[in-house]
Amino acid sequence: MADFVVVLLVESIMWPLLLVPLGLYIGYVGLRKYQTSQLIANTPTQKARSVAGGRAELEGKAVPANGTVPKPLSDGDCVYGQYEVQERRIIRIPTGKNRKSMRIPVWVTVGRGDIGQPFYIEDDTGRVPVDPSDLDLLVENGTGTRTARTDERTPPDVQQFEEHHDIDGDNKGFIERTKDDFHPTNISVRTLLKYWAYVSSPFLNLFMSLGLFSRQRRRYVERYIEPGEEIYVFGNAREQENKAADAIETEDRLLITKDEMTNRFVVSDSGTEDTTVQTLRRQAPVWLASGGILNVFGVYLLVTGLL
Repeated sequence: MADFVVVLLVESIMWPLLLVPLGLYIGYVGLRKYQTSQLIANTPTQKARSVAGGRAELEGKAVPANGTVPKPLSDGDCVYGQYEVQERRIIRIPTGKNRKSMRIPVWVTVGRGDIGQPFYIEDDTGRVPVDPSDLDLLVENGTGTRTARTDERTPPDVQQFEEHHDIDGDNKGFIERTKDDFHPTNISVRTLLKYWAYVSSPFLNLFMSLGLFSRQRRRYVERYIEPGEEIYVFGNAREQENKAADAIETEDRLLITKDEMTNRFVVSDSGTEDTTVQTLRRQAPVWLASGGILNVFGVYLLVTGLL
């Protein structure tokens, strides 16, 4: 009897401990998106020739600085791209005090990364180099998504992509992969869902991750900036480390990177400040509301579970 009470108490506390942090994180993402939209709206847009250093906001087209790179998944080239690999997993959600629960399939992140190199943002007055290596947010109005099986019928190009980018972490240990997942630049809602799935249904998700339960499907999401595409950039213009002593032109003196004061570095394919702000303001309420709902549900489960 005592063992049953302990198990019941642990389960009563476990679900809120999963839901509340997830809700708080989702709410934080929504708040950050809104704050970013306000920051962008309150920062004046500059021309390339007038950028002098410090916080910078520019509109123009993306121009390769040292050539292009292949897009993460689709055909063609880009100056910068991001990819995310998602896999179907099962999470368990309680439905009442009698320890009943329902299982819900979700897409969780099992791999991510970016490719690219510095490029220019160019307008009618000149151009400024952009280093995307520490990009905080890539705002895209559209993303490319592809779904494929991870079995003997996996398309050759997808299999080559996974092997090249070590999607399954064959070259990393569990601790190293976990550290990567929870790094501030990598953590996401779908990453948290992956660990929720392991906690709520460990054996089922272990079998699914190993491909023993059924044929797995993976979803591949890519985002990219193409050469010549109209973009918007928000960041910090700093002096280039190896600039020439007699450098005069902006493209020879400055480099746009993350703004350390605000911890923001945004590139958007919308091409304008207004469209970028509108996109972020559409996204923010959805994230805030979703986070609030999860928090309320988590507290409700905690209260009803302990009564």
